[in-house]
Amino acid sequence: RLPEAFTVFSSEAFAILQALKYIEKKTHNKFIIFADSKSVVTALQNLETRHTIIRNIIELNAILNCGEKEILYSWIPSHANIKGNEKADSAAKLVSTSTSESNDVPIFYQDLQNYLTKATIESWNEEWKNSRPTKLHTIRNSINDANPAWLLNRKDQVKLTRIRIGHTNWSHSHLITKKEPNNCDICGIQNSTDHILITCPKYNMKRIQHNLPNSLTMLQKEDSSKKTINFLKDIGLYQLL
Repeated sequence: RLPEAFTVFSSEAFAILQALKYIEKKTHNKFIIFADSKSVVTALQNLETRHTIIRNIIELNAILNCGEKEILYSWIPSHANIKGNEKADSAAKLVSTSTSESNDVPIFYQDLQNYLTKATIESWNEEWKNSRPTKLHTIRNSINDANPAWLLNRKDQVKLTRIRIGHTNWSHSHLITKKEPNNCDICGIQNSTDHILITCPKYNMKRIQHNLPNSLTMLQKEDSSKKTINFLKDIGLYQLL
């Protein structure tokens, strides 16, 4: 079985390379290789490719041509109705269930880079999901979720980030100044961004006017984030965050 880091593209290319090595041992002079990967067949036309396997295919193909072997490459949408296809599919499925990988097959550096990047992100995401719950977890359950703050200007980014993590000058400055917490003059409870954005009746009409969703998940979407910023500016709270 090929190393897990191999992409579909590299796996298809490797299969063609193995076919050429098979042809190298045969005495016939004319061959045709059918492949259902159009991207690989197209890549064979690029003589300046940096992909190791594609380059090996091109080099071996040139050697075989010098040995008077004529090799054609044909792209087909699928392997349907091709003799031996069922055997090839069965062999591929059997190998895919194997737990052992080939250690002598070089991996294209970009494949390895992408594989390690993906593995690192998955590990990071698991650590995030299993870490102590924070306010941000209720908004962003996965690190793969898009962050709408990147689409805003710098000042709005800062304000939105403070709202998302639940720590703002307006709601948490008492922890530094040692003064009494800032309480809602309508509800009598300690003010928080959640309270202003979702539950406080004082701003019901303003929330309706700005079409704010009744959930903190709105802070995960670009459109709702912009509406939130405009809402906070409208009620005069933006500058206090």
